[in-house]
Amino acid sequence: MDPAAEFKLGLHLHEGNDEAAAKHYWSDALNLGSARFDKTFIKPAGTGHRKNHLVHGVCRVRTLRASDYWQRVMVWIEVIAESFGPLDDSLWYHLRTGR
Repeated sequence: MDPAAEFKLGLHLHEGNDEAAAKHYWSDALNLGSARFDKTFIKPAGTGHRKNHLVHGVCRVRTLRASDYWQRVMVWIEVIAESFGPLDDSLWYHLRTGR
């Protein structure tokens, strides 16, 4: 079975981001070449919030069979945290518990 079929990805982009490039970037970064993407949310310009525009936006990963892939997602989070610096305790708790 194709592991990419077990995940759905959702993008959050700013107005002006290249959606096709972001999808390609996240598919490669997560090693899910044929991943399915949900509808992309594009934040309109001029809201005054979050002026730091990430080139490839933010990607939300949903597992379709959570019990089978929970460990893989947790490893991704740890790898990302090592790349960008430690997560504070409250964010890590939220990611682990969903609360």
